[in-house]
Amino acid sequence: MSDVFVNLAVGLVTSVVSGLAVWVWQRGRRSVVLRRKAAFFGLEPGGTCLIILSHKYNVPRAMPHEAVHAMIEVVTLAQGIGAAITLEDGESFRGGNGDRTEFCIGGPAGGSNRRAGGHLAAHLPGVTLRPYDPANPGDPRSLSFVVGGRTFPWHRGDREHALVARFTPPEAA
Repeated sequence: MSDVFVNLAVGLVTSVVSGLAVWVWQRGRRSVVLRRKAAFFGLEPGGTCLIILSHKYNVPRAMPHEAVHAMIEVVTLAQGIGAAITLEDGESFRGGNGDRTEFCIGGPAGGSNRRAGGHLAAHLPGVTLRPYDPANPGDPRSLSFVVGGRTFPWHRGDREHALVARFTPPEAA
């Protein structure tokens, strides 16, 4: 009878040890992935993340559905590494970002995020965002990016592109 209890105890201990080892390994793996993403976007643990929000071009106090998803992803990433988060409206925020990592969510089309338009004009002069053409809603040139003569078309739900640019202003270098 005591052999049964010994086998049960050994099985229980090995299960707990292997479960704990898998948990530690998964947590370490997630941490590495999170830190790589943060490094790619220029986020640092303990730093500050400035998120500039856009609005719908025709409804000034509402955010597009896709912009809300992007904001949630950025906030989750920043919180995961312990960065402080500051949310600002792209229409009213005119300050500098200082040493903060800045995310402009949404493009300048229709005046929805003028700060993003300012960044494109000042730091990425070879990039053009074609405006939405309500007269031709199926036109693939509508809301497409043009980068150095190459066009990246927009097809809702099928082919959508994001512009990710990382730069350091001269005064911060």
